[in-house]
Amino acid sequence: MAAPPIAPAPSNAKHIVSNGAGGYVLPDGTTAAGDGTGGVTLPNGTRCTSDGARGYLCPR
Repeated sequence: MAAPPIAPAPSNAKHIVSNGAGGYVLPDGTTAAGDGTGGVTLPNGTRCTSDGARGYLCPR
């Protein structure tokens, strides 16, 4: 069975990329720590969880 298609990111989406050392680089160049559970903790303390599709869900 084929996997369901992943919807494209909204045009206002922010791209967060892995830095290869267990952390992430935010769009403004700031780094964020991986939290060991597949999520990301942003510099302001906000915790974003994995959406299971190579993205993150963050509270607004």
